[in-house]
Amino acid sequence: DILAWCVRNIPQGLVHSTSFGVSAITHMLYEELAHPIPAIFLDTLHLFPETLETAAKAKVRYGLVLHTYRAVGAHSAEAFAQRYGDELWARDVERFYDITKVEPLQRALQELKVHAWITGRRRDQSEARQNLPIFERVDGRLKINPLAAWTRKALWTYVDQHDVLYNPLHDQGYA
Repeated sequence: DILAWCVRNIPQGLVHSTSFGVSAITHMLYEELAHPIPAIFLDTLHLFPETLETAAKAKVRYGLVLHTYRAVGAHSAEAFAQRYGDELWARDVERFYDITKVEPLQRALQELKVHAWITGRRRDQSEARQNLPIFERVDGRLKINPLAAWTRKALWTYVDQHDVLYNPLHDQGYA
């Protein structure tokens, strides 16, 4: 219902972000609502091959309109290391996140002229998210968390019932 409201009431500048863990939002938008809104994917250049394979499968299965963003000046792990040093995530995780996630997301939101974006964040994912609202205002944009009240169990029940694409790393115990 939340996603249906979004596609009815935000006619332009609506995207969803995905990390290709569990593609429930993509599935709902593309298959249930038949409303393909663009997706933003932040490629840190240090992702597991399974994540990149899941992204490729999602593009084919859903006909996903995908916009991939990376760190400035780096299109491979080698180029990233040359520019920012080896194993930045181990030396300075905050800087690593700023370079690989924060800045690319801000650039994506600006370049794609985003007014609102949809995330897959849930309250049960961490203590910091326990009070996660469904709608929030961030830097003048609407950030929508339609799965905020969902539990992990509810998510996986939905995945099983609707044959939702998900990253096979979950089957190996990765959260």
